[in-house]
Amino acid sequence: MKPIAGLMIALIIIFAGCSKEDSDNASKTNRVKITGKLPVTRSATIDGKEATKVLLFNTSGEITVTNIIDGTFTVQVNKDEPVGLIFSNEAKNFLGYLTLGQGIQSLPLNYLNDTTSIVNLGTMSANGNIVSASTDILSQFMKMNTEQIQKYRYASVNFSLYVKNPDTDQNGVIDMLEGKFYRLAFTYFGSGGNYTTTPAKLNAISVDSYRLMFITANESSVGNEITFSSVDGSVSYTTSQKGINPNHTIFYTDLIPINAPQFTQCKVIYKNQQLFFELPAFSGTINNLAYLYPTLSYDSSGKLNKVTWEYYSVSTVAVVDATRLLTDIIIQFDGNSGRIHNSPNLGPENKEYVLTTPLDPSSITNFNMAYNDIFGNHVVIGYRHQ
Repeated sequence: MKPIAGLMIALIIIFAGCSKEDSDNASKTNRVKITGKLPVTRSATIDGKEATKVLLFNTSGEITVTNIIDGTFTVQVNKDEPVGLIFSNEAKNFLGYLTLGQGIQSLPLNYLNDTTSIVNLGTMSANGNIVSASTDILSQFMKMNTEQIQKYRYASVNFSLYVKNPDTDQNGVIDMLEGKFYRLAFTYFGSGGNYTTTPAKLNAISVDSYRLMFITANESSVGNEITFSSVDGSVSYTTSQKGINPNHTIFYTDLIPINAPQFTQCKVIYKNQQLFFELPAFSGTINNLAYLYPTLSYDSSGKLNKVTWEYYSVSTVAVVDATRLLTDIIIQFDGNSGRIHNSPNLGPENKEYVLTTPLDPSSITNFNMAYNDIFGNHVVIGYRHQ
């Protein structure tokens, strides 16, 4: 695949762990117990005799391992972010994963209210490597409505695919139990159209390109480049572009047109290893992205001094609650010679940004409304000044 020219090529790793440390410190007392029971009969596909360990892990690869005793387990974790839950035996083989149904393969612990201290999965059932809770976790504990469930499902799809395949090098051992953590995420680029004074609200945003990102965590040496390809090798490209953050490194591709040939399985060559990943279809994810619709305001001298916004769905005009899905927002203004202003990283509860130094609108060629979501994906929506 060849890189393409585009309005928003400048942005990739824009939020280098800005709020992670603060949220970690605040969450040390914000704990929840996850309990459950596996059947203890060999007639079950996964049972409490073969499965001896439960692994809970977040999107950064931080892992908590607990023993299963007589089919029962209890594990305590922070409830400020989603976690995957998988089962292992003493040989560290992957046996199965927890699903909550409706396409969700992670526990949305950040949707719990402050008073919830225990999430009981009940006596679970297994079908192949799929383990289901006996209670409706999403409605009973997270109190999620239909719209929230759908938005979460599509935001989490890349993480869900990792939960289903935590042995990416296919050596029979769960990666995290070997001290490794590899997963994929995406940056999506869209256009909010042209504007003169302030953008008009669109009924739908055109997402026209993306970057595929390979994330590796907690490694002292990450190498210089990686190769992405389809499993059969028919589509292949190598990249040395990367962003290095305190706890992880992200390799990312050039811009790829959204209508370029898409493959459902991906092979990554990383430090002479072959790693295998499933890839999701784009349509559901793109239709469920958040759309930050901005309004630009000007002071008495005609200079841009404030940006306000509301959260909508990319594919509809409906207002959405994005506060639990997004982590950081940044507003970027470009001129003829490049970037002329970056906002600080803003929390998703914000809907207003006041510029300390107003901008002359004639100096602006375009601006971006960009954000990170809780699964490490990035979305950039650009607006071109006429």
